[in-house]
Amino acid sequence: MAFLWYLVSVPDLPHEVKDQFKAVEIVHYHTREKQMVDVGTPILRVKTWWALLDLVSTGKGQIEKNLFDNPAVRGCRVSIGHPLSLVFANADEQVYAKPPYCEVRVVEILKVKPQ
Repeated sequence: MAFLWYLVSVPDLPHEVKDQFKAVEIVHYHTREKQMVDVGTPILRVKTWWALLDLVSTGKGQIEKNLFDNPAVRGCRVSIGHPLSLVFANADEQVYAKPPYCEVRVVEILKVKPQ
């Protein structure tokens, strides 16, 4: 059985929730280090000027390191494409997962963008 690691990164955001900084603010992690994740598991809650979002796993594995899970960096802004978590996984189960290994789920619209 082969193992691999991958980095869960900030995905490109939908136009409706992307702000001019093309970044997200860290709110909190839903997962802890050493926790197993599956497809659809919320990993992290983030915020933009326009919305509150959950970043949801598109692969399976074990969270090895949450890179921003520290009170000192909570609330910091992270650019699109920047890594958020390190995951160890069985290579056979990662056939269909593609970078950034997560997708955006809108939790709450905070403000409506003008058209």
